[in-house]
Amino acid sequence: GGSLAGASPATAPLVRRWEWPTWCLNFKQPCIEVWVVDDDTGVGRWVEAEPQSRVVDKSGRDAYLCVEYDWDGEYYVQDFGPQHVRRRGQKETVFQVFERQQAGSGYDDLDKTRLAPGRGHAPDTGRGLSSFMDDSR
Repeated sequence: GGSLAGASPATAPLVRRWEWPTWCLNFKQPCIEVWVVDDDTGVGRWVEAEPQSRVVDKSGRDAYLCVEYDWDGEYYVQDFGPQHVRRRGQKETVFQVFERQQAGSGYDDLDKTRLAPGRGHAPDTGRGLSSFMDDSR
């Protein structure tokens, strides 16, 4: 590893580095909610969830939070991006907290690329983009 071959010069990975706040990873006393969209109706709502693990990208940076949640009496495990996770009782998502703290220092692409997948689908690993970059060398 360590090679930047195929990386676009326009990307500034250091600027976009972010981490899940410690309260997101409180396994003993979960305090998070996640935004879940019903596959059948297309209607979404916030539900209480319990963190399972962090999901990192190829460079080791936080990408998703793997959580378990109760949806109409059934338990699901799914990966969520920061714009679909918030602290219980709060209206501001993790993404919005970062946005406020960073005040526009390069997170603009996060909401486009880190959408939480629907239940039962694997997260988008961005393979299409990386293979495109490999071809362009």
